[in-house]
Amino acid sequence: LENMDGLNLEQIIDSRLAIEPIVARYAARNITEAGFSRLQNAYQEMQEYVRDDAKDEFRKKDRYFHEVLAQECRHPVMSMLSSIMNGLFQSQLYLQTTANYGPILEQHKKILDGIQERNPDRAEAAMIEHIQKSHAFLKSILYEEAVKN
Repeated sequence: LENMDGLNLEQIIDSRLAIEPIVARYAARNITEAGFSRLQNAYQEMQEYVRDDAKDEFRKKDRYFHEVLAQECRHPVMSMLSSIMNGLFQSQLYLQTTANYGPILEQHKKILDGIQERNPDRAEAAMIEHIQKSHAFLKSILYEEAVKN
């Protein structure tokens, strides 16, 4: 599915898979105490917005979680690329549903745990899993929408 700019979800996911796991790896090595506190707060705030009337707030906190990771990876180029990828990904999320909020929180918790343990391998693997599962969920939603129409 493409938008007006010729971007499609597959291209964005491929790009996220190339960048964000490395961001998570670097963040596990380089995160500051203040950065970890911000990351943890973003995760906790996401938990507060798991309800139908707070979709925009949940989405903002989700994006903020990824922005904190990007900042805390301490790699300016990766940070910029990650920010761009997250902006593109969020711009594609016209299908707002709370159906995957539980899995998103579980996946973010795994990323958070890897970062807290300062375990680059665990953080990277958790990010790969997160992106792949999000992609599978979105594809299933898009398929369901296509079947309806």
